[in-house]
Amino acid sequence: GERKSTADKAVTQHLSELDKQRFLADAELQKVYKTELDIWTAERDGLLQALRYATKNGEPTVNTKEELKQLDHQEPEQPRAKNLIYEDTTPEGLIKAMLDGCPSAGIFSNEAGLVFGSHGMNSESLKRNLATLNKFWEGGEVRSTRADTKNNKLLTGRRLTLCLATQESTVKDFFENSRGLARG
Repeated sequence: GERKSTADKAVTQHLSELDKQRFLADAELQKVYKTELDIWTAERDGLLQALRYATKNGEPTVNTKEELKQLDHQEPEQPRAKNLIYEDTTPEGLIKAMLDGCPSAGIFSNEAGLVFGSHGMNSESLKRNLATLNKFWEGGEVRSTRADTKNNKLLTGRRLTLCLATQESTVKDFFENSRGLARG
């Protein structure tokens, strides 16, 4: 009865419509990218197979190696997503979205219980999620280091805003369940 949805819609309607258009356009670009990547991968696999065959049979490999090096420089680049709005996200999902997508985004919800009750806000990941949100909000560097080094990430120049509407009872419950972390 507080008219949260009505007020939220007045503020975010244009952004939401733009985000939907971008999402649909991104889906089409991703289809084209996937096809280009499949073609590139097949060509690369063929060159690798030819290189293995030539190596095994003592044949010259110089040309095949050069073709492979040239092809590696032609790997299709995945298009950058242009989404601006997130709602139910995990710290990992947000890091990936901010890396691969628009450098400025927001977590918007007229039912913030979706955010406060999300997987990213459970007791195991609450501290990490709040820290990630703070880092993005302040424009700080976010580093994600994994054992598989190809998945290491360094994000700079990213900004995140939060626009959450909710009932007082939801906020109180979230603060109580966070054992002081959210208030801090």
